[in-house]
Amino acid sequence: MLDQEWVTGIKSLPDGRVPEYQVPNAAHPSHPLKLDDFSVIDGRPTVTEVKGNYGWLNSLSPSRKTEMIAEWARSARAKLDAVGSSDVHLRWVFTRDPDLAAEFARATRRLRNVTVEYWEMPRDFKGW
Repeated sequence: MLDQEWVTGIKSLPDGRVPEYQVPNAAHPSHPLKLDDFSVIDGRPTVTEVKGNYGWLNSLSPSRKTEMIAEWARSARAKLDAVGSSDVHLRWVFTRDPDLAAEFARATRRLRNVTVEYWEMPRDFKGW
């Protein structure tokens, strides 16, 4: 959760969780979609999804890893659909694995309003 705190600036709760925004999920009404942050960047509403410690994906078979990344891409589309505005930008920030960020960028390259970024989190970051 430190990755999420570092990117969003939202302090962790005492139990370590970081508060998230929730929006209704039309496809699955009983499971709202969670967004790590909402902000306005360069005048544009932006929602952020942070992915930190996902090195374990490298232990999966190549096909399972590809499947997981495809699930994230479907989630990106669902999040954009849920916010209900073509003006909203969805930013995915990876903090520990630039190769995983690149793989996800390839998986989402056809989605409008989605960017993928890699921000290397300082190893000594302990929270705000």
